[in-house]
Amino acid sequence: KITYKLKIDSTNHKKNLLFQYATVLQQSNIDKKQSVQAKFNMTLYANGKLHKNLVNYNASTQEKTFHTIKYKDRIIKWKDWTAQMVSLSEFQIGDELHLVFENYDCAIGDSFGYSYIYINQPTALKNINYD
Repeated sequence: KITYKLKIDSTNHKKNLLFQYATVLQQSNIDKKQSVQAKFNMTLYANGKLHKNLVNYNASTQEKTFHTIKYKDRIIKWKDWTAQMVSLSEFQIGDELHLVFENYDCAIGDSFGYSYIYINQPTALKNINYD
């Protein structure tokens, strides 16, 4: 889990927060239930409250933007680098945003999930803190 924190101020209020991600999710023959599969989530919180679920994928995703390789005992799916943007103008000066990236392996322990994340930080967004 990685959390990026950003305080909205007069220097970034009219800007956009651009980020990119790529993810890989594996599903084995024993983790058919979505509740135990590898997954990747991105969530945006404003002032400690859920603002928006930006991304929510698990290993059985049928989204057409994923590539798939099938093996006898497992399926591997991956999503190439994808850009997403959040307009900071929808928030008020003084608001604190938390952009949370969460990756989970299979709860049974037989499959993996991992992701790559890149956040573009224009000079006006230099007050991003990392957890």
